[in-house]
Amino acid sequence: MSPIHPFTKNTTLASQSTPPQTEPPVVWSWLPFLGSAVAFGQAPLDFIRESSARMQAPCFVLVLAGERTCFVADPALWAQVFRERRRLR
Repeated sequence: MSPIHPFTKNTTLASQSTPPQTEPPVVWSWLPFLGSAVAFGQAPLDFIRESSARMQAPCFVLVLAGERTCFVADPALWAQVFRERRRLR
């Protein structure tokens, strides 16, 4: 049996299948701590609309000053979020 190098990924057929999406997608940013805070601060509503369209999802996560903040851009989902808010924490 050959040793596995620490930098190689041991993949199996089961791990190659994509798991179901359980969390909203995260908007990527170049800035590690600030995240999207600078772009969000310049034009918040435009940034939310563009991020929702780019992520192709009604809700998404932004990193703002080191905190993960979830945005729900589809008004049809707001009632469901408020009903389930205790489970979402």
